[in-house]
Amino acid sequence: MTLFNQLIPFRSLVPNRNTNAETEETFIVPAHDLKEATDAYGLEVLVPGVAKDAVELAVDQGELVVTARRRWKAPEGWSEVFRETADANYRLRLDLNDAVDVEKINAELEHGVLRVTLPKAEALKPRKIDIG
Repeated sequence: MTLFNQLIPFRSLVPNRNTNAETEETFIVPAHDLKEATDAYGLEVLVPGVAKDAVELAVDQGELVVTARRRWKAPEGWSEVFRETADANYRLRLDLNDAVDVEKINAELEHGVLRVTLPKAEALKPRKIDIG
């Protein structure tokens, strides 16, 4: 493990597939990348074919939870003849610690990529210390 990996304040909390016993739904952990800038972390989650209204983003008990559902329906006047794509339930859970200011998290979805900005808490931002 590199020093960089030790400093990342997130960890994925679910395996690649997770079954919710209450609903019998199977969730796929979507591919995701985490980046860092001086004032924020950036999370990119790949959710191809998912509509904006089918994505939920929540912070619950110190976890960031991303849930997305992809459903396909033939447009009006068309019928399905052949289909290789499948409906999918995506879920990504990341453990947040005090490094993130959860009140300022924001997200946008464009072309199947959910971009989440996780601003760093003030205590973690670089600051210059004056010598007296």
